[in-house]
Amino acid sequence: GSNSVMSISPNNLALSFAYLYRRQECQFALLTNQQSQIFQELRDELAVMHNETRSIQSTLNNLTTELEAIRRDATTKAELQNQKLTDASSRIERLDAIAEESRQALPHELAAIRNEFHDSLYSVEYQVTTKIRDLSDNITSINNKVSMIEKPHDQSNALGAHGTELDRVRRKVLHYLTDLCVSFFALVTMLLQVLIRCLNLGAVLTENRKLAVCFSMTVLASCLLVYTSDPIILWLRGNETITDNSDTINRRISHWANIL
Repeated sequence: GSNSVMSISPNNLALSFAYLYRRQECQFALLTNQQSQIFQELRDELAVMHNETRSIQSTLNNLTTELEAIRRDATTKAELQNQKLTDASSRIERLDAIAEESRQALPHELAAIRNEFHDSLYSVEYQVTTKIRDLSDNITSINNKVSMIEKPHDQSNALGAHGTELDRVRRKVLHYLTDLCVSFFALVTMLLQVLIRCLNLGAVLTENRKLAVCFSMTVLASCLLVYTSDPIILWLRGNETITDNSDTINRRISHWANIL
């Protein structure tokens, strides 16, 4: 065996070692290339995973932002709804308080309207009665003066005196007629005030403009019917006179006093 070993030439041995070394280098290079490819694939996969992770993180951030915005919107809407409910409750309470005040003030308002209407009507009725009575006296005086003027007189100074007296009576009658017109306009003004009060009262009672107008017109028509009932009846009977007018007004005053 030693002879066979010794028979190997150094050149062959060197070539064998060189071949073995080159083979090992080729294997190492191949392994290095495979390892580089594997590392590159791993780096690529890690980069893809990193990009996917960043995309997922961005999506999570967007979802978190949207959820926070939705939560804020829901909170804001809930607060607005609560504020609206609070405002509605406050308005309902105020309306209830106003309605309660109106219901409590309604009897006082009705009493004030009744007293004002009674006082105004009594004042106007008294003025009209007084003016009609004075007018009746003046008409009687005029008739007496005219009768005296129509009688034959011999003295011209007596005629002049009667003429002066007649002018004075005429001026007095004109004055009383003017007062009577003023009293009539005062009555009309009072009726308008009563109509306005009735409109306000109807609006408070019915809370409807049409019903308030119907209520006010009904009240006004009733007042006018009560006020003008006696003159219309007497006119239809044909028995209306100045004295009857005074009696009629006195009856109306008593009637209104009983009603009010």
